Amino acid sequence: EFRRVLFRSAGTMEYDGTFFYATPTSPTSLPGRGAVTPFQTFRLTGVGANISTIADFFGTTSAINLAANSVYHIEFFPYFQKNTAGAVTWTLTASSAPNLISGVYTGSPITGIASGTPITGYTGSRAATTAAFAATGSITNNAFMAFDIRVRVFTNAATTFKLQATAGAGTITPQAGSFYTVRQIAPTTGSFA
Repeated sequence: EFRRVLFRSAGTMEYDGTFFYATPTSPTSLPGRGAVTPFQTFRLTGVGANISTIADFFGTTSAINLAANSVYHIEFFPYFQKNTAGAVTWTLTASSAPNLISGVYTGSPITGIASGTPITGYTGSRAATTAAFAATGSITNNAFMAFDIRVRVFTNAATTFKLQATAGAGTITPQAGSFYTVRQIAPTTGSFA
């Protein structure tokens, strides 16, 4: 039940049926009233199935349910072993076309987890069910790789959303510890001038 608070003193907590809000300081000073947005996490606790052709990196039951007319920030942290040298393509896939999908990634060097030049990529789409990053360079045989993929999704209808991978040659093996987090973005809140 939403309770409207006419004067928000420091320490006030509110819930409007969708989002929680907190006022940690006086309402006229920064940060003032702000959204408290919990996030959900999906984590692999064991080694996943080998992937060659396009497949769900986190498994067939890992799709995220996103509400209609909402904005989300999703962070994927896939960790895998490349079996046979070759490229990997990441694809962001929705069951119903969002208004916008925008994503960037940073990955370990193509030789594996070690210091060196990271690989990076960007993808985006408007009113489409997929957005695919360009294929990485040829990743070294048996290299262990880690990626940080950050995605923004502006939904239209309710949709499921997932990260898919394709191995250009051989397979990749998802490793335990890979995870993703999902956070719904609240409407504008806070003290702004």
